[in-house]
Amino acid sequence: MRHILARALGPSNSFGGYVLITSGIKKMNNNFEDLLLVLSQTLVEQPPWESFLRAMERFFDCQNCVLFLRTPTEADAGLIISQERTVSTPAEIVETYHGSPFLQLTDGEICSLKGIREQPERYHQFNGYLEFHNRWQTTDILAINIKDEDSGTHFYFRLVRYSHPSEFSEDDHKALQKLYPHLKAAAAIYGCLVNQKRQIYLSDKTTTTLGFGFLVLKSNGQIVQLNNENKVMMLNSAAARLIKNQYGIGIKQGKLVFLDKEANAQLQTTIARLLDIDSEEESYKFEVPATRDGDNNLLVMINTFSMPPEFGDSDGPLVSLVIRDKNEKPNLSAEVIAGYFDFTPAESLLVERLIMGDSLAESAEYLGRSKSTVRAQLSSIFSKTGTHKQHQLISLIMHTVGSY
Repeated sequence: MRHILARALGPSNSFGGYVLITSGIKKMNNNFEDLLLVLSQTLVEQPPWESFLRAMERFFDCQNCVLFLRTPTEADAGLIISQERTVSTPAEIVETYHGSPFLQLTDGEICSLKGIREQPERYHQFNGYLEFHNRWQTTDILAINIKDEDSGTHFYFRLVRYSHPSEFSEDDHKALQKLYPHLKAAAAIYGCLVNQKRQIYLSDKTTTTLGFGFLVLKSNGQIVQLNNENKVMMLNSAAARLIKNQYGIGIKQGKLVFLDKEANAQLQTTIARLLDIDSEEESYKFEVPATRDGDNNLLVMINTFSMPPEFGDSDGPLVSLVIRDKNEKPNLSAEVIAGYFDFTPAESLLVERLIMGDSLAESAEYLGRSKSTVRAQLSSIFSKTGTHKQHQLISLIMHTVGSY
Protein backbone atom coordinates (compact mmCIF):
# COMPACT_ATOMS: atom_id res chain seq x y z
CA MET A 1 0.00 0.00 0.00
CA ARG A 2 1.36 3.42 -0.97
CA HIS A 3 1.34 6.26 1.56
CA ILE A 4 1.85 9.95 0.82
CA LEU A 5 1.90 12.51 3.64
CA ALA A 6 0.90 16.11 2.95
CA ARG A 7 0.04 19.10 5.14
CA ALA A 8 -3.42 20.65 5.20
CA LEU A 9 -2.93 24.02 6.85
CA GLY A 10 -5.14 26.97 7.58
CA PRO A 11 -3.86 30.58 7.83
CA SER A 12 -1.36 29.60 10.56
CA ASN A 13 0.99 26.66 10.42
CA SER A 14 1.14 25.94 14.15
CA PHE A 15 -0.12 22.45 14.87
CA GLY A 16 -1.14 22.03 11.27
CA GLY A 17 -3.16 19.01 10.26
CA TYR A 18 -2.16 16.25 7.88
CA VAL A 19 -3.77 14.54 4.95
CA LEU A 20 -3.01 10.86 4.58
CA ILE A 21 -3.40 9.77 0.98
CA THR A 22 -3.53 6.07 0.15
CA SER A 23 -4.11 3.78 -2.76
CA GLY A 24 -3.96 0.06 -3.46
CA ILE A 25 -7.01 -1.40 -1.71
CA LYS A 26 -7.22 -5.14 -1.11
CA LYS A 27 -10.45 -7.04 -1.41
CA MET A 28 -12.39 -7.91 1.71
CA ASN A 29 -15.72 -9.60 2.23
CA ASN A 30 -18.50 -7.07 2.78
CA ASN A 31 -19.19 -8.50 6.19
CA PHE A 32 -20.16 -6.49 9.27
CA GLU A 33 -18.16 -8.72 11.62
CA ASP A 34 -15.07 -8.25 9.46
CA LEU A 35 -15.58 -4.50 9.63
CA LEU A 36 -15.74 -4.61 13.44
CA LEU A 37 -12.59 -6.73 13.53
CA VAL A 38 -10.70 -4.12 11.51
CA LEU A 39 -12.08 -1.40 13.80
CA SER A 40 -10.75 -3.21 16.87
CA GLN A 41 -7.29 -3.47 15.34
CA THR A 42 -6.94 -0.06 13.72
CA LEU A 43 -6.44 1.96 16.92
CA VAL A 44 -3.06 0.37 17.62
CA GLU A 45 -1.87 0.51 14.03
CA GLN A 46 0.32 3.18 12.50
CA PRO A 47 -1.25 5.25 11.20
CA PRO A 48 -4.43 4.66 13.26
CA TRP A 49 -7.86 4.60 11.57
CA GLU A 50 -6.48 4.28 8.04
CA SER A 51 -7.13 0.54 7.58
CA PHE A 52 -10.63 0.91 9.04
CA LEU A 53 -11.51 3.72 6.62
CA ARG A 54 -10.41 1.56 3.72
CA ALA A 55 -12.59 -1.27 5.09
CA MET A 56 -15.52 1.18 5.34
CA GLU A 57 -15.10 1.98 1.64
CA ARG A 58 -15.42 -1.67 0.74
CA PHE A 59 -18.30 -2.36 3.11
CA PHE A 60 -20.37 0.64 1.97
CA ASP A 61 -19.31 0.38 -1.68
CA CYS A 62 -17.99 3.94 -1.91
CA GLN A 63 -14.88 5.53 -3.36
CA ASN A 64 -13.70 7.41 -0.28
CA CYS A 65 -14.18 7.42 3.47
CA VAL A 66 -12.81 10.56 5.16
CA LEU A 67 -12.18 11.11 8.86
CA PHE A 68 -11.66 14.55 10.39
CA LEU A 69 -10.04 14.19 13.82
CA ARG A 70 -10.30 16.98 16.42
CA THR A 71 -12.28 20.14 15.84
CA PRO A 72 -10.37 22.12 13.21
CA THR A 73 -10.08 25.83 13.85
CA GLU A 74 -9.44 28.83 11.64
CA ALA A 75 -5.71 28.15 12.03
CA ASP A 76 -5.73 24.37 11.95
CA ALA A 77 -7.42 21.95 9.59
CA GLY A 78 -7.13 19.23 12.19
CA LEU A 79 -6.01 15.70 11.39
CA ILE A 80 -7.57 14.58 8.12
CA ILE A 81 -7.40 11.02 6.82
CA SER A 82 -8.51 10.81 3.22
CA GLN A 83 -7.94 9.14 -0.13
CA GLU A 84 -6.43 10.92 -3.09
CA ARG A 85 -9.78 11.55 -4.80
CA THR A 86 -10.82 14.54 -2.67
CA VAL A 87 -7.43 16.08 -2.07
CA SER A 88 -7.23 19.46 -3.78
CA THR A 89 -5.26 22.41 -2.44
CA PRO A 90 -4.89 22.60 1.37
CA ALA A 91 -6.72 25.93 1.39
CA GLU A 92 -9.65 24.39 -0.51
CA ILE A 93 -9.84 21.49 1.94
CA VAL A 94 -10.03 23.87 4.89
CA GLU A 95 -12.51 26.17 3.17
CA THR A 96 -14.76 23.28 2.16
CA TYR A 97 -14.64 21.80 5.66
CA HIS A 98 -15.78 25.06 7.25
CA GLY A 99 -18.64 25.32 4.76
CA SER A 100 -19.92 21.81 5.42
CA PRO A 101 -23.57 21.42 6.45
CA PHE A 102 -22.61 18.22 8.26
CA LEU A 103 -20.74 20.10 11.01
CA GLN A 104 -24.10 20.84 12.60
CA LEU A 105 -24.98 17.17 13.14
CA THR A 106 -25.37 16.09 16.75
CA ASP A 107 -23.54 13.07 18.15
CA GLY A 108 -24.73 9.93 16.35
CA GLU A 109 -26.98 11.79 13.88
CA ILE A 110 -26.76 10.57 10.29
CA CYS A 111 -27.32 12.76 7.26
CA SER A 112 -26.71 12.49 3.52
CA LEU A 113 -25.77 14.91 0.77
CA LYS A 114 -28.89 13.75 -1.04
CA GLY A 115 -30.98 14.99 1.89
CA ILE A 116 -29.27 18.40 1.80
CA ARG A 117 -29.80 18.74 -1.95
CA GLU A 118 -33.50 17.99 -1.59
CA GLN A 119 -34.03 20.92 0.81
CA PRO A 120 -34.11 24.20 -1.17
CA GLU A 121 -33.36 26.43 1.84
CA ARG A 122 -30.32 24.35 2.81
CA TYR A 123 -29.18 24.14 -0.81
CA HIS A 124 -28.99 27.93 -0.88
CA GLN A 125 -27.34 28.12 2.55
CA PHE A 126 -24.54 25.69 1.66
CA ASN A 127 -24.23 26.58 -2.01
CA GLY A 128 -20.39 26.80 -1.91
CA TYR A 129 -20.05 23.35 -0.37
CA LEU A 130 -22.49 21.81 -2.84
CA GLU A 131 -20.78 23.47 -5.80
CA PHE A 132 -17.46 21.98 -4.67
CA HIS A 133 -18.94 18.47 -4.75
CA ASN A 134 -20.71 19.15 -8.04
CA ARG A 135 -17.29 19.88 -9.55
CA TRP A 136 -16.02 16.56 -8.20
CA GLN A 137 -19.13 14.83 -9.55
CA THR A 138 -19.99 13.61 -6.07
CA THR A 139 -23.05 11.38 -6.20
CA ASP A 140 -23.73 11.28 -2.46
CA ILE A 141 -22.16 11.62 1.00
CA LEU A 142 -23.21 9.77 4.13
CA ALA A 143 -22.07 11.57 7.29
CA ILE A 144 -21.98 10.87 11.02
CA ASN A 145 -20.37 12.88 13.83
CA ILE A 146 -19.09 11.46 17.11
CA LYS A 147 -17.70 13.30 20.12
CA ASP A 148 -15.74 11.68 22.90
CA GLU A 149 -16.74 13.67 25.98
CA ASP A 150 -13.76 12.66 28.12
CA SER A 151 -11.04 13.73 25.70
CA GLY A 152 -13.08 16.38 23.87
CA THR A 153 -12.04 14.86 20.55
CA HIS A 154 -14.44 15.11 17.60
CA PHE A 155 -14.67 12.40 14.95
CA TYR A 156 -16.33 13.37 11.67
CA PHE A 157 -16.83 10.38 9.35
CA ARG A 158 -17.74 11.02 5.70
CA LEU A 159 -18.57 8.24 3.20
CA VAL A 160 -18.35 9.55 -0.36
CA ARG A 161 -19.53 8.20 -3.71
CA TYR A 162 -18.29 9.73 -6.97
CA SER A 163 -20.02 9.13 -10.31
CA HIS A 164 -21.67 6.13 -8.66
CA PRO A 165 -24.80 4.70 -10.23
CA SER A 166 -26.77 5.09 -7.01
CA GLU A 167 -27.06 7.24 -3.92
CA PHE A 168 -26.79 5.77 -0.42
CA SER A 169 -29.80 3.62 0.38
CA GLU A 170 -31.92 3.25 3.48
CA ASP A 171 -30.02 0.03 4.19
CA ASP A 172 -26.76 2.00 4.14
CA HIS A 173 -28.23 4.44 6.68
CA LYS A 174 -29.29 1.52 8.89
CA ALA A 175 -25.85 -0.13 8.63
CA LEU A 176 -24.13 3.10 9.68
CA GLN A 177 -26.57 3.47 12.57
CA LYS A 178 -25.79 -0.11 13.60
CA LEU A 179 -22.10 0.73 13.50
CA TYR A 180 -22.50 3.88 15.63
CA PRO A 181 -22.13 2.34 19.14
CA HIS A 182 -18.96 0.57 18.00
CA LEU A 183 -17.57 3.83 16.59
CA LYS A 184 -18.48 5.56 19.85
CA ALA A 185 -16.56 2.97 21.89
CA ALA A 186 -13.57 3.13 19.54
CA ALA A 187 -13.55 6.93 19.80
CA ALA A 188 -13.42 6.70 23.59
CA ILE A 189 -10.53 4.22 23.47
CA TYR A 190 -8.66 6.36 20.96
CA GLY A 191 -9.16 9.43 23.16
CA CYS A 192 -7.69 7.57 26.15
CA LEU A 193 -4.72 6.34 24.12
CA VAL A 194 -3.92 9.83 22.82
CA ASN A 195 -4.27 11.34 26.29
CA GLN A 196 -1.99 8.65 27.71
CA LYS A 197 0.59 9.28 24.98
CA ARG A 198 0.39 12.99 25.71
CA GLN A 199 1.05 12.45 29.41
CA ILE A 200 3.96 10.13 28.67
CA TYR A 201 5.38 12.63 26.18
CA LEU A 202 5.16 15.53 28.62
CA SER A 203 6.33 13.47 31.59
CA ASP A 204 9.36 12.33 29.61
CA LYS A 205 10.30 15.95 29.01
CA THR A 206 10.49 16.56 32.75
CA THR A 207 13.11 13.85 33.21
CA THR A 208 15.60 15.08 30.64
CA THR A 209 17.21 17.97 32.49
CA LEU A 210 19.35 16.20 35.14
CA GLY A 211 18.69 18.36 38.16
CA PHE A 212 17.68 21.49 36.26
CA GLY A 213 14.21 22.83 36.94
CA PHE A 214 11.95 22.24 33.93
CA LEU A 215 8.44 23.61 33.32
CA VAL A 216 6.07 24.08 30.41
CA LEU A 217 3.91 27.21 30.36
CA LYS A 218 0.99 28.52 28.37
CA SER A 219 1.12 32.00 26.88
CA ASN A 220 -0.44 33.48 30.03
CA GLY A 221 2.17 31.91 32.33
CA GLN A 222 -0.15 29.08 33.46
CA ILE A 223 1.70 25.82 34.09
CA VAL A 224 0.48 23.12 31.69
CA GLN A 225 -1.42 20.28 33.36
CA LEU A 226 -0.81 16.59 32.66
CA ASN A 227 -4.37 15.44 33.21
CA ASN A 228 -7.94 16.68 33.05
CA GLU A 229 -8.26 16.81 36.83
CA ASN A 230 -5.41 19.38 37.02
CA LYS A 231 -3.68 17.22 39.61
CA VAL A 232 -0.26 16.95 37.96
CA MET A 233 1.52 20.06 36.76
CA MET A 234 4.06 20.05 33.96
CA LEU A 235 7.20 20.48 36.04
CA ASN A 236 9.95 18.17 37.22
CA SER A 237 11.12 17.47 40.76
CA ALA A 238 13.96 20.00 40.58
CA ALA A 239 11.53 22.79 39.68
CA ALA A 240 9.15 21.60 42.40
CA ARG A 241 11.94 21.90 44.98
CA LEU A 242 12.80 25.43 43.85
CA ILE A 243 9.15 26.42 44.18
CA LYS A 244 8.66 24.69 47.53
CA ASN A 245 11.74 26.40 48.97
CA GLN A 246 10.72 29.76 47.47
CA TYR A 247 14.10 29.84 45.74
CA GLY A 248 13.30 32.84 43.57
CA ILE A 249 10.14 31.35 42.07
CA GLY A 250 6.65 30.37 43.13
CA ILE A 251 3.15 29.52 41.89
CA LYS A 252 0.23 31.91 42.15
CA GLN A 253 -3.20 30.76 40.93
CA GLY A 254 -1.57 28.10 38.77
CA LYS A 255 0.85 30.55 37.15
CA LEU A 256 4.61 30.58 37.49
CA VAL A 257 5.89 33.78 39.10
CA PHE A 258 9.36 35.08 39.92
CA LEU A 259 9.59 36.66 43.36
CA ASP A 260 11.63 39.52 41.92
CA LYS A 261 9.12 41.92 40.32
CA GLU A 262 11.38 43.01 37.46
CA ALA A 263 12.25 39.40 36.62
CA ASN A 264 8.58 38.47 36.71
CA ALA A 265 7.73 41.28 34.29
CA GLN A 266 10.58 40.15 32.06
CA LEU A 267 9.16 36.61 32.08
CA GLN A 268 5.82 37.81 30.71
CA THR A 269 7.51 40.04 28.13
CA THR A 270 9.79 37.20 26.99
CA ILE A 271 6.92 34.72 26.58
CA ALA A 272 4.97 37.24 24.51
CA ARG A 273 8.01 37.95 22.35
CA LEU A 274 8.82 34.30 21.70
CA LEU A 275 5.22 33.45 20.83
CA ASP A 276 4.74 36.44 18.54
CA ILE A 277 3.96 34.98 15.10
CA ASP A 278 6.33 37.51 13.51
CA SER A 279 9.20 36.67 15.83
CA GLU A 280 12.12 34.62 14.56
CA GLU A 281 13.44 34.00 18.08
CA GLU A 282 13.11 30.50 19.54
CA SER A 283 14.91 30.95 22.85
CA TYR A 284 15.90 33.61 25.34
CA LYS A 285 18.04 33.64 28.48
CA PHE A 286 18.11 35.96 31.49
CA GLU A 287 19.04 36.00 35.18
CA VAL A 288 16.64 36.12 38.10
CA PRO A 289 18.11 37.98 41.12
CA ALA A 290 18.21 36.14 44.44
CA THR A 291 15.58 37.40 46.87
CA ARG A 292 17.17 36.00 50.02
CA ASP A 293 20.61 36.33 51.54
CA GLY A 294 22.83 33.39 50.77
CA ASP A 295 20.94 32.37 47.62
CA ASN A 296 22.52 32.52 44.19
CA ASN A 297 20.90 34.10 41.17
CA LEU A 298 18.89 31.79 38.91
CA LEU A 299 19.66 31.37 35.22
CA VAL A 300 16.51 30.94 33.11
CA MET A 301 16.40 29.72 29.51
CA ILE A 302 13.03 29.94 27.75
CA ASN A 303 12.28 28.11 24.48
CA THR A 304 9.26 27.74 22.28
CA PHE A 305 7.75 24.29 22.87
CA SER A 306 5.75 22.27 20.36
CA MET A 307 3.49 19.36 21.08
CA PRO A 308 3.23 16.61 18.45
CA PRO A 309 0.26 17.29 16.12
CA GLU A 310 -1.74 14.25 17.22
CA PHE A 311 -1.97 15.63 20.77
CA GLY A 312 -3.90 18.68 19.64
CA ASP A 313 -3.36 22.31 20.60
CA SER A 314 -5.94 22.80 23.35
CA ASP A 315 -3.34 24.49 25.53
CA GLY A 316 -2.42 26.96 22.80
CA PRO A 317 1.19 27.97 22.03
CA LEU A 318 3.64 26.84 24.70
CA VAL A 319 7.10 27.67 26.03
CA SER A 320 9.45 25.56 28.14
CA LEU A 321 11.68 26.90 30.90
CA VAL A 322 14.97 25.43 32.10
CA ILE A 323 15.95 26.97 35.43
CA ARG A 324 19.16 26.41 37.38
CA ASP A 325 21.34 27.97 40.01
CA LYS A 326 23.75 30.24 38.13
CA ASN A 327 26.73 28.74 39.93
CA GLU A 328 25.59 25.14 39.42
CA LYS A 329 27.04 23.34 36.43
CA PRO A 330 25.72 20.13 34.89
CA ASN A 331 27.83 17.05 35.43
CA LEU A 332 28.44 16.72 31.71
CA SER A 333 31.74 17.42 30.03
CA ALA A 334 32.72 17.46 26.39
CA GLU A 335 34.49 14.12 26.91
CA VAL A 336 31.37 12.53 28.41
CA ILE A 337 29.20 13.84 25.57
CA ALA A 338 31.64 12.62 22.93
CA GLY A 339 31.56 9.18 24.55
CA TYR A 340 27.86 8.76 23.70
CA PHE A 341 27.66 10.50 20.34
CA ASP A 342 29.75 10.55 17.21
CA PHE A 343 30.70 14.18 17.72
CA THR A 344 34.04 15.72 16.85
CA PRO A 345 35.91 17.37 19.76
CA ALA A 346 34.82 20.79 18.46
CA GLU A 347 31.18 19.69 18.25
CA SER A 348 31.31 18.27 21.78
CA LEU A 349 32.62 21.56 23.18
CA LEU A 350 29.81 23.43 21.42
CA VAL A 351 27.18 21.07 22.84
CA GLU A 352 28.68 21.52 26.31
CA ARG A 353 28.20 25.31 26.04
CA LEU A 354 24.61 24.90 24.81
CA ILE A 355 23.83 22.61 27.75
CA MET A 356 25.23 25.32 30.04
CA GLY A 357 22.53 27.60 28.69
CA ASP A 358 24.62 29.69 26.29
CA SER A 359 23.06 30.86 23.07
CA LEU A 360 24.76 30.00 19.79
CA ALA A 361 26.26 33.51 19.63
CA GLU A 362 27.52 33.29 23.22
CA SER A 363 28.99 29.84 22.51
CA ALA A 364 30.80 31.19 19.47
CA GLU A 365 32.27 34.04 21.49
CA TYR A 366 33.32 31.80 24.39
CA LEU A 367 34.93 29.23 22.07
CA GLY A 368 36.57 31.88 19.87
CA ARG A 369 34.80 30.72 16.70
CA SER A 370 32.93 32.60 14.02
CA LYS A 371 29.13 32.49 13.92
CA SER A 372 29.20 30.74 10.54
CA THR A 373 31.49 28.04 11.97
CA VAL A 374 29.26 27.24 14.96
CA ARG A 375 26.18 27.26 12.69
CA ALA A 376 27.84 24.67 10.45
CA GLN A 377 28.85 22.60 13.48
CA LEU A 378 25.33 22.80 14.91
CA SER A 379 23.91 21.66 11.58
CA SER A 380 26.22 18.64 11.69
CA ILE A 381 25.18 17.92 15.29
CA PHE A 382 21.50 18.09 14.31
CA SER A 383 22.14 15.66 11.47
CA LYS A 384 23.91 13.18 13.74
CA THR A 385 21.22 13.26 16.42
CA GLY A 386 18.12 13.55 14.21
CA THR A 387 17.08 16.77 15.96
CA HIS A 388 16.10 20.14 14.52
CA LYS A 389 16.00 22.54 17.47
CA GLN A 390 18.51 23.37 20.20
CA HIS A 391 16.12 22.43 23.01
CA GLN A 392 15.42 19.08 21.30
CA LEU A 393 19.16 18.45 21.09
CA ILE A 394 19.77 19.31 24.75
CA SER A 395 16.81 17.19 25.85
CA LEU A 396 18.05 14.20 23.83
CA ILE A 397 21.62 14.41 25.14
CA MET A 398 20.62 14.81 28.76
CA HIS A 399 18.09 11.99 28.51
CA THR A 400 20.60 9.68 26.83
CA VAL A 401 23.48 10.39 29.20
CA GLY A 402 21.19 10.39 32.22
CA SER A 403 19.80 6.95 31.41
CA TYR A 404 23.14 5.17 31.84
